[in-house]
Amino acid sequence: MKPYSTETQRLAALQSYALLGTRPELAYDQVTALGSKLFDVPICMISLVGETEQWLKSHHGIDLCSTERSLSFCAYTLTMDEPLVVFDASVDPRFRDHPMVTGEAGVRFYAGAPLINAEGHHLGALCIIDTKPRSAFSGVERELLSDLASVAITIMEKRRAGLLNRAIGGFANVIGLALITSDAEGRITFWNPAAETLFGHSPSEVIGRPVELIIPARFQAEHAAGFRKVAAGCTSKLSGKSVELVAVRKDGTEFPIEMRMASWLGPAGVEFGAQIHDITERRQRERRLEHLAHYDALTGLLNRTGFRERLEERWF
Repeated sequence: MKPYSTETQRLAALQSYALLGTRPELAYDQVTALGSKLFDVPICMISLVGETEQWLKSHHGIDLCSTERSLSFCAYTLTMDEPLVVFDASVDPRFRDHPMVTGEAGVRFYAGAPLINAEGHHLGALCIIDTKPRSAFSGVERELLSDLASVAITIMEKRRAGLLNRAIGGFANVIGLALITSDAEGRITFWNPAAETLFGHSPSEVIGRPVELIIPARFQAEHAAGFRKVAAGCTSKLSGKSVELVAVRKDGTEFPIEMRMASWLGPAGVEFGAQIHDITERRQRERRLEHLAHYDALTGLLNRTGFRERLEERWF
């Protein structure tokens, strides 16, 4: 059994999907419609259980959007890893006095599979409801209900990934650093506005092209060989480190850059990313300081430090 997360962690995980209070969506409604047909029940719901409220992201066969958490059958499902099955709620001590049981809704049969995400957080349940009691709910049916809950979780995960990607994309578009990513073949997959400003290429000119596009010709073969080794599974000595290199712009001019690389395993294999900034001004400043350290500012001749170092280089 997976360790049950604290309520604070669970609620934080639920909030990360940004689903509470959102409008109906076809993908979720298709799941509940399928659940109703598969199990021959009038009601199927996708329930997300918040701190004080149960929010129904999809509700097939019932005109209900939310209830108090204290009135939620699905709140009981949160504590379970397997489906909760209630054959006849009217005789179950936990639910026989429930308004949905004693009232007009006349709920009798309930089966709910917990919605558990990859981190082990119990977010709610996919449940089916009938106004007629049942005497059995087979192991195959329980497994099928859990599979349907997994489909709902998959849809939720895609939504959360989309939110994250949009947030990252928005950040990448306004940050001053050039950000570039490539696939395992070395083809550029992302190119932010700062990269366009730095190198002179628009995204449409570089997406899908080899990253060697920004590398001077004399270094391209060495870079390609190293790239292939890392893509094949070797550890990159540059990963996570800042290195100073030479890059080339669209107009052919070369300039010094500082680059920090990273690699990760994406859906299609190894992917690479780099953040890059132009260090031309820094190099010029370093050269000026070096000159001032060894030459007299007034005469332009070697000063004492410069003369001594030259002497040591020549005789020692």
